[in-house]
Amino acid sequence: MGIGKRIGNMIVYVLVLVLFAACYLLLHGAFFVVIDVTLILLGIFDLFNVYISKKQVQFSLAAPLGDCYQNQRISLGIQVNNPSVALSSNVFLTLCIANEFYNRKSVQTFNLPLHMGENRQLYLPLLFENCGKIRVSIESVKTTGILGIFTSSIPCDAESKVFYIFPEKLDISVQDGKYDSTSNREQYPRNESEQKGEDAMEISGIREYVPGDRIRDIHWKLSAKSDNDKLFIKEHVTQSDKGIRLLVELFDEKTYKNETAFPNNLLFASRYNPMKLRKQPINWQQEDGRMLDALFNLLVIYLRKIAEKNQKLELVCWNQRKNQLVQTEIWEESHIQKALELLLDSSAYQEEHLVEQKAARELKAGSYLWAGKLGEQQKGEIVARGKLDAVIQWRVQL
Repeated sequence: MGIGKRIGNMIVYVLVLVLFAACYLLLHGAFFVVIDVTLILLGIFDLFNVYISKKQVQFSLAAPLGDCYQNQRISLGIQVNNPSVALSSNVFLTLCIANEFYNRKSVQTFNLPLHMGENRQLYLPLLFENCGKIRVSIESVKTTGILGIFTSSIPCDAESKVFYIFPEKLDISVQDGKYDSTSNREQYPRNESEQKGEDAMEISGIREYVPGDRIRDIHWKLSAKSDNDKLFIKEHVTQSDKGIRLLVELFDEKTYKNETAFPNNLLFASRYNPMKLRKQPINWQQEDGRMLDALFNLLVIYLRKIAEKNQKLELVCWNQRKNQLVQTEIWEESHIQKALELLLDSSAYQEEHLVEQKAARELKAGSYLWAGKLGEQQKGEIVARGKLDAVIQWRVQL
């Protein structure tokens, strides 16, 4: 509540007191005295409530329990500790909720009830439609008396809560030896190369042809695209292989460098009602970032297939915040969540082919997997394809 409105409320309050005092002097009615005394006591009660709230009430946040996923309801805890006799229906909690991966944030204010002697946790249901690293912090907590004249700030825990929104769990299908997250597995039979254990999932690298290599190992698509008529050979995974390198491109053409708030009507209801919010969660919607969300979904599916085959994979991405390449190894399903956190700890960027440019300078040359948005010119064999042209494909050299 602004200072101008509070001054206005104070003027109205004083005028009402003067009016009833004048009525008493003119009409000599005890009723007007009772009204004046009641209003004065109400003002004292308001001042007492605001003072006690400032001294003894404490607000803090509690992170959601368990893992959080896209399009699934999560509950953000708001801990209220009020050992005093203070009570109010006008406590305004201002939260800042930021998706650090997409560099977006929104500040919203909610109206909370405050009861005497309560020590309880309220739950704010949220629904996120995009992956990301979410940081929630309390900007301020203010209480206002019933008369709207007195106001003060309530102490709050300044520690922010951080959690990740992971991709939805999807199924993957096999089509012509490749993995397609947009299809139904039962529609496509397993082909001969897949039955022999030589599908695209089991390729560990690509190299130039040398005399003595098997004809069936020639990568005909890449060889046909070669400018100097070279032949390339597909190397298949064996137990002695050290692993596959996967470069993940976090390019998103719709991501802005400056922090931008989401439209309020898409993000939150304007006031906080605990009873209603338990049934209808607040929906965090974002039009940008859909391609990267599709890429994360595809990566989860692909990495699970890698883990099922006990293959070792080195995931590499460019961390825009740290300004360096970061990497982690994956050889079992328990490592996938760590890999996703590594990706979400960075932020989406606008420069295309950034991870390849950085990796070419810092890592050893060789064939590798690349994950990102399929461009106009296909640079390698597609291993897996998801929605919105999110692909994983083999590429020959860094």
